[in-house]
Amino acid sequence: MRSRAWICAVALGLQAGACGHKAAAPGSTHSPLYTGQEAKRKVLLTLPSRQQAGFVQVEREIYATASEVNQGKQLLQALLDGPLAGESNVAPCFGPQAAYLELYLDNKGLAVVDLPQATVDGLPGGTSAEVAVLYCLIRTLNQNLPQVARVQILIDGQVPESLRGHMDLQDPLSLGDL
Repeated sequence: MRSRAWICAVALGLQAGACGHKAAAPGSTHSPLYTGQEAKRKVLLTLPSRQQAGFVQVEREIYATASEVNQGKQLLQALLDGPLAGESNVAPCFGPQAAYLELYLDNKGLAVVDLPQATVDGLPGGTSAEVAVLYCLIRTLNQNLPQVARVQILIDGQVPESLRGHMDLQDPLSLGDL
């Protein structure tokens, strides 16, 4: 497995903050990701459907910051937060205490998402659940940040074999891989 130091060294060439960054609390009107003065833009999150097989897209708003990385982090936080109270037709794809450590974007279509082990431990088991989490994550980033074609998942700064033992995550994934 690749080490956190190696990933951080690679990340120096990517648009991002320091390794170990944590997102601000949801619902905050000010965070390191935005000032709250920026215009907002509509985005679509992909979440699992509760009513039928497949996925549902739900609309959210994020701050349209000059930094695409910060927009990506807002997207990631919204996806981790899951459905809103009135959205009974969709299910969360992550557990209730889900968080992320960092998101990096390069200029070649790659997003690197670093998740803490606790977030991965909160995921349901099974192949279908693992594929659903990866699909929701990749589709949400790809659809709202069109420059993102592939996503590399890290767990605590390390390239894992899989999330829960089913999908090979040693190389970046695109929607076509799922």
